[in-house]
Amino acid sequence: MSQSLFQCYMHLVFTTKKRRAFLQERSLRADVFRYLHGSCTHLGHSPLIVNGYVEHAHILVRMGKKMTAPELVGEIKESSSKWVKDQGLDQFYWQPGYGGFSVSPTHVDAVYRYIANQEQHHQTVDFEEEYINLLKKNRVDFDENHLWT
Repeated sequence: MSQSLFQCYMHLVFTTKKRRAFLQERSLRADVFRYLHGSCTHLGHSPLIVNGYVEHAHILVRMGKKMTAPELVGEIKESSSKWVKDQGLDQFYWQPGYGGFSVSPTHVDAVYRYIANQEQHHQTVDFEEEYINLLKKNRVDFDENHLWT
């Protein structure tokens, strides 16, 4: 082949350390999500939406060719954590782990809507339940005893 073509959509999910509600204030939450969006773009990826709730973030991103999902998550968590601390929230940290789920192009719209409706969704479902459901839906093997440590 004369050219390399690549299209891979990922749904990334990560939470604050100990799932603390650091993002309770809507304006801070919106600023953090804008920062995450900009970081993805700066690193050569195409975020479609970044949203979440008081203790976690969801990102739907079309991956670029030069960085893996673990590298992307590591970079954006590190830079955004520093940025939040610069805003005066010294105790802010992201949890070390994350969830990464491949998304078929035919399901991008549904995942987008799901991420867009996080605030409404979390009126009835907490993050732990949501995350376990995502793991099961995506057929990820996991040990619940080690999920929240």
